[in-house]
Amino acid sequence: MGLLTQQHASDTYDLVVHLPADVPLPEGHRPISEHFRRVSDRLLRETLEAWRIPFHVVTGSVQERVRRCRELVETWSA
Repeated sequence: MGLLTQQHASDTYDLVVHLPADVPLPEGHRPISEHFRRVSDRLLRETLEAWRIPFHVVTGSVQERVRRCRELVETWSA
């Protein structure tokens, strides 16, 4: 990714939350492969780290992720 994209991300994003691709997709609803999910997840994290963009990793069940994301947004906006 280019320098302009990196600068735009650094200047624009106030809060970055990464939800790892570790929650299985429902049976019969797999628009992308598990391999693609793993590769894109790794690429995203590597890019954020290389660009030194701080991010929060949120894991757990869907309900736990929603709760934690709400907490992060509420803390950030306070």
